[in-house]
Amino acid sequence: MDICKDVDDISLVSYAEINGPIEEKLNFKPLITEWVGGFYYVHNIGSKMYFRTNYNASNCKVIMIDLIW
Repeated sequence: MDICKDVDDISLVSYAEINGPIEEKLNFKPLITEWVGGFYYVHNIGSKMYFRTNYNASNCKVIMIDLIW
C-alpha cells in the first residue's frame, strides 16, 4: 500500500504479510517511512520486493528491498 503526498511524486509504503486466504484485518508494517521520493511496487520474489523510484535518480531506477534483514 502506498500513500501519496499532495500531487508531488513522493510516497510512503507499507506492506502486509499474506500467507493464505484473507480472513482477518491485515496488519500493515511501514517500509518507506519518510517523504524522500516516489516508490512504486513492481514485483516481489519471496521476501525481496522490487520498486521503481525517483529517489536519488532523476530518470528513475529499480531497487530491491529484502524484508528479511
